[in-house]
This record gives sequence, C-alpha cells and structure tokens, in this order.
Amino acid sequence: VAERIVDLAGSGRIESVPWPEGYQKVETGDFHCDASRAERLLGWRAAIPLEDGLYDAVRRYRELLA
Repeated sequence: VAERIVDLAGSGRIESVPWPEGYQKVETGDFHCDASRAERLLGWRAAIPLEDGLYDAVRRYRELLA
C-alpha cells in the first residue's frame, strides 16, 4: 500500500526503520488484511475499491496542503 501511495502521489519514499524497543508488545507490525471473512459472516463489503480510496486520500491531502 505504501508503494502505491508513493506512486499515486508522484513523490516520496519508503524507509524501513527498526521498531523501537517495547513497541512489538503493542503493535502488530506486518499485517495482511482479508475482508472475505467480514463479508461471509456479516454481509459487509467495501463500498470503495482500495485503489479508488488511495487516490482519493492523496487528492484530499493535496487539497489540504495547497
């Protein structure tokens, strides 16, 4: 997702840094999301495709920072 955001923004970089000591106790680190269980159990389905949501987020940040 980070790579796609940089692509959509047309600038930026991704930098990997080590987790600060103690953070691994409260943060998940790498995360893989699969909404198929929510769809199966709850009937929920994302109304906006990920690509569209990322594009919209980049556009809105640009508007806020202009």
